[in-house]
Amino acid sequence: MKNLFYLLVLFSTNLFSQNWEVHIPLFSYHPGLTSYVTTEINDKCTGGFCFETYKINNFNPGLILYKKYNKFKIGAGLYRNSEKKLSITLGGGYNFTKNFGIEGGIATNYLSGTIPVAMLYYRYKHIKLTFNHSVINLGLSF
Repeated sequence: MKNLFYLLVLFSTNLFSQNWEVHIPLFSYHPGLTSYVTTEINDKCTGGFCFETYKINNFNPGLILYKKYNKFKIGAGLYRNSEKKLSITLGGGYNFTKNFGIEGGIATNYLSGTIPVAMLYYRYKHIKLTFNHSVINLGLSF
């Protein structure tokens, strides 16, 4: 039992001494886009497809964990996407400087299925801004 205790202490010390990044996405902004349209079978329709318009969700809380390896990082997480669905994201990144880099990967549970994601990011203290051609995200990073 004593050896198990020492092993757990050693493991936890080793885990916390590693270089991790915790990213907490909070908000998004889609320039020029305020809604999206879906086609689905709905009770409002008379046996056919409906075209439903939904407002873009700009509150996107979540948690993404990255393990850093020098300037590279790999990670995974969950967040509420702009379509108000729970998404899983997997990916990696490269830090050009301490506060600027690129991240890419995939995100699940969008209308078009699993989508590729590539974004530049800039970090100021614990505020992280990620952006690409269609969306700007704001969150916290530790």
